[in-house]
Amino acid sequence: MRDADLGVVRPLRVRADMRSLAIASLLVASAAHAEPTQWVAASVMFGAAEPVVDGYNAMAAVDGGYRLTELLWAHAGVAYGTSIDRFGQHVPNGGRNSLVRGGAAARWCAGSAVCGEAGVDLGVQHGTWSGTVYSPTVIGGVTEVDTDTALVAIPRIGLDVGGDTLRARLGLEADAALASSSSGMSTAAHGIVGIELVAGVAYQW
Repeated sequence: MRDADLGVVRPLRVRADMRSLAIASLLVASAAHAEPTQWVAASVMFGAAEPVVDGYNAMAAVDGGYRLTELLWAHAGVAYGTSIDRFGQHVPNGGRNSLVRGGAAARWCAGSAVCGEAGVDLGVQHGTWSGTVYSPTVIGGVTEVDTDTALVAIPRIGLDVGGDTLRARLGLEADAALASSSSGMSTAAHGIVGIELVAGVAYQW
């Protein structure tokens, strides 16, 4: 190939290389700022729910979400914990509560740092309470165990703040019993049977 031809080819190659580099840079930047499609969180729930007596719930929870549309997300989670005496020593007092749930939520963001969420889940909540009650025939009383299992609707609101992957989450939710069964001294639950404040850390990608 003549020197004159080489002089034409070299600029063309340089321009092609620069164009490829620019396209690669755009693709990398686009991937870096892509909207998340999934998240998972570990949280603490603090509140009260049937049939806990004279106490508060403290539950550990794991939940997650999956983006369905630009605004709508699927949501599911589980929680389990104990109750804490609201009098005296403020220690676990024999109550247990568990929750399995799933539903949907709308999530919107102001930029990338702050996002809000509002949704409704459907779930099953199971609670037990054991305590000592007076007995005229047994010194020191007898142990009474009450249980309650309810199909609940869970309206919830919350917000999360943070970076592209790690987020802090804060929310408030209620448990509304749609149907329930009980044993012991508990009666069938109706209406609002629980309310919890939720705080945790989430990872999104």
